[in-house]
Amino acid sequence: MKTSILNFKQHLFLFSLLFVCFSPNFYSGEVIGKIIPKPEADMLFGPVITSVEFPAAQVRDWLNSSNDYILFSIKDNRLYVLTNTRAVIYPSTEFVQASDVFHVYSISKVVELLSIGGKGSVSFEVRKSVFSITMGNETLEYGTFCPPLCK
Repeated sequence: MKTSILNFKQHLFLFSLLFVCFSPNFYSGEVIGKIIPKPEADMLFGPVITSVEFPAAQVRDWLNSSNDYILFSIKDNRLYVLTNTRAVIYPSTEFVQASDVFHVYSISKVVELLSIGGKGSVSFEVRKSVFSITMGNETLEYGTFCPPLCK
């Protein structure tokens, strides 16, 4: 009996350790998001279903309001932007529920997209199964969800 309890505890410990080590919340400073060519994004994730555009200058202002990560969502054809602590940046008069799901990206990846995407506007996009951000011919994808994986 002692052997089976010890064996169970060992397995539980190993499982817990692996879960913590591979959880995105475990790594501080983890870079979230990947920039790919827009044609590749179209091929991988399908066409854009909903798109909301903003000037790149306004997006840069939002990035200055958060630390490390920024969260986006489109609800009812309106873009919502949150800080890494889920404080609303845009629209500033709105309120979001703790259960509302947002897409998390590293600020460094959004800055990179803005720097290689050229001038003009940034498109925040909902595709069949993903949220993406496009500027010029480059698309930022591979974000995480908050909740459950909030930074």
